[in-house]
Amino acid sequence: MLAGVLRANTTLTQLDFDGESLPDDDRLILGKAILENEHGKLGLCDNYGLKESQSSIEFDLKNKEHVRSTRSWCLLAGFLKANRTLVSLTFHSLGPEHVEYLAIALRGNKTLKNVFLEAKDKAEGTKDRKLKLDLQALTGSYGVKHVDLCPSLKRDGSSKGAELFKELLDNKAMCTLIGELVAKNTVIESLCLNPGQGAEGGRVLELMQACKSSALSTLNLNGIGLGPRGSPQLFENLNAGMCANLTKLCLAGNNLQDAKLDNLVAALSNDQCNLTSLDLSKNNVTGVLVFRDRKSTRLNSSHSQDL
Repeated sequence: MLAGVLRANTTLTQLDFDGESLPDDDRLILGKAILENEHGKLGLCDNYGLKESQSSIEFDLKNKEHVRSTRSWCLLAGFLKANRTLVSLTFHSLGPEHVEYLAIALRGNKTLKNVFLEAKDKAEGTKDRKLKLDLQALTGSYGVKHVDLCPSLKRDGSSKGAELFKELLDNKAMCTLIGELVAKNTVIESLCLNPGQGAEGGRVLELMQACKSSALSTLNLNGIGLGPRGSPQLFENLNAGMCANLTKLCLAGNNLQDAKLDNLVAALSNDQCNLTSLDLSKNNVTGVLVFRDRKSTRLNSSHSQDL
């Protein structure tokens, strides 16, 4: 009965409960109800530390005191969607199991400005890295056409290594979340990000499949270090029709090699691939393979010279 009320109520702003007496299954049901309420205002809960006039908060998603299970996480996500006091939100230990409900919550929150994703530095396990996301730019609420999550990268793919590392989306949950946040954005045109080097970076299209329903047309992966390990995976996914919304792909300065371009050639000849512009500058490629079947590709001649 309570779930039905929360699904429709537009006046309630705070709900507190006896934490030990509310089972995880019930938290899941209540959380889904709040997430489904398009006009709900229920964003305050003492159990999660969400208090009136509070502008920022942090959650460790592996801390059982914050989120004791994936099912209970849904309830917290519901409160975050309807919260109208927070302007800054930080998450530690974001995992794939958190992305679905978090994306729904963040897309539905029109007042939250900055979301920080914090992760352990793999090289130095005692340090944390914090990636800043301009939430409303990603979701389209601000009308921003060009979103840059990797400002340290230059157009030719060069960068300062230390700064580039700080902007790294170093796990699949982060990339998947970006795709989900952009999914319903009807104004975004281009996105620049760093999904990681080698094979990890090569999975970016697979992880960001949700963005295929958005207006995103240009993906900038310049200088992320795909190399001979990441490029075959990227081009294989491109050939499979992943992120078919993309018409421009920027891959400058990625240490690409002719010997690893077979999947790219196949993709450019595939009707599922809609690329018309491709930047392969600052790489170890001659362009011979890319243009060997030029008649079957749709590459714009002015951009396809960037080899």
